[in-house]
Amino acid sequence: MGFLKNHIEKILFGVLLLGLGLTLMTLMNLRNNRDTTDSVRLVVPPQDLSVDFSELDELRGTLTDNPPRVEVSMSSFTPEERVVCINPEDRSLIPADATHCPFCGMEQVEGARDSSGDGIPDHLKISWGLDPHDPTDVHQSIDGTGFTVLFQYERGHDPTDPSDYPAHIEFLRVMDVQEETIRFEFRGFTQIAENVFMVQMRIRYPDQNDWQTVRVRAGEDPTGQNRNRFGRNNEFSADRFVQTGEMVDGRFVDQSYVMISGARTPFRLYRDGDRSRHSVVNRTARLHLYMGPEWSKTVRPDESFDLDNKTYKVVDIHAETVVIAERDSDSQLTIRSATSAELEEAAPPEEEPVDGFEDGDSFLVDPGMFF
Repeated sequence: MGFLKNHIEKILFGVLLLGLGLTLMTLMNLRNNRDTTDSVRLVVPPQDLSVDFSELDELRGTLTDNPPRVEVSMSSFTPEERVVCINPEDRSLIPADATHCPFCGMEQVEGARDSSGDGIPDHLKISWGLDPHDPTDVHQSIDGTGFTVLFQYERGHDPTDPSDYPAHIEFLRVMDVQEETIRFEFRGFTQIAENVFMVQMRIRYPDQNDWQTVRVRAGEDPTGQNRNRFGRNNEFSADRFVQTGEMVDGRFVDQSYVMISGARTPFRLYRDGDRSRHSVVNRTARLHLYMGPEWSKTVRPDESFDLDNKTYKVVDIHAETVVIAERDSDSQLTIRSATSAELEEAAPPEEEPVDGFEDGDSFLVDPGMFF
């Protein structure tokens, strides 16, 4: 304590000197910062502040036309493009739903917007649940009829209505025609009752090496069991048997025969001689729809089939065509094979490769691009 009393004046003087030094240093630092700030100047490069009024001049020329007209493309909520007029007094547009301009009387021109370019307007595709920007979705069937959206739309049908579709008979074509030569031979007969005979014959199809022996009742079958029918598909019938003969040079010649139907032309098989053998060319055809639902059927002459809720009968089958007629109608239709143009129309469009490369293309890759 004696030391502090003896040196207190010196200690206070030292503290004052230290405070004065700190104050001088702070003032010098502030001056240096001000000088640095004063030395910085903002340099702005010269700018071209001219304005291009060419678009405004073009718009002004359009609006001052007599009458002023401008093409306006509506938003997605009104998917039509219209040519609308402008009120010459206040330059306001006429109502978008107006059919005629109230100022010049001009009819409003509408054009349905087709964003995908597939031929169907956007608003229809949207109502059908399709993508207006996808040009490929119109090549599908959405109503279960087998006809594509584009095909039905172009022909005035509703592609969403399963009951509205083109008549299937328009697309009926011959897929192929098969021919086979069937041979017959009379072998004998047995009388089982008055005017009732059992006839024995042999028949051979082209894919058979051996003859097949058949025994059928000749004439009408009152039992309804088709006992007079024979053949691989019961396509032939023994309609009746005629027992007859004549004397030739003092010798009895048997002229008995059985009448066979089922071929295009009925024929007789006699008991003796060369006339006891006969052959017929039997044709079958496969019909199909080249467009629409999947449908095909193998038919023979005199057979019937249903299509479009109608019944058709096969009148005849030729080498390349099939003649049919609607039931209870004398009008006949000749069905032919599908042409190359029809098959091309029915084929789905080829899809473009997603990656831009065709199958089988080759290209070089620089390994360095991955590093």
